[in-house]
Amino acid sequence: MKKLLIACLLLFTGCDHTWQNLPLSTEDARTIIKYNLKYYRLPKRKFAPSALTDERSAVKAAEKVLFPIYGREVIRDEHPYTVGFADGYWVIYGYLPANAPGGVFSIVLYGETGEVLSIAHGK
Repeated sequence: MKKLLIACLLLFTGCDHTWQNLPLSTEDARTIIKYNLKYYRLPKRKFAPSALTDERSAVKAAEKVLFPIYGREVIRDEHPYTVGFADGYWVIYGYLPANAPGGVFSIVLYGETGEVLSIAHGK
């Protein structure tokens, strides 16, 4: 009975697909934005569908840009995302557990215009 209860608990907690993003301090967001703009700035201008007014719209825009590049499953496996906002820019990057192989995505978007300024993915 105890094993059945534990199995059910694991099953139900494993089925929860509502992700809560992790916050990023303004200062840390500024640092990441500066780094990404210096080393990973896109050569051609690319825009999200609309202005990014809040965290939810920024995450949706980032996913819309990243899914065709890296694949929906790859990006979704990097939940929960870390999201920060500083000086009108959104920075969003993925998460991998400690000692997991691979890297995570990083994207910087300008909130007012929805412009995608940089995209990177670790290996």
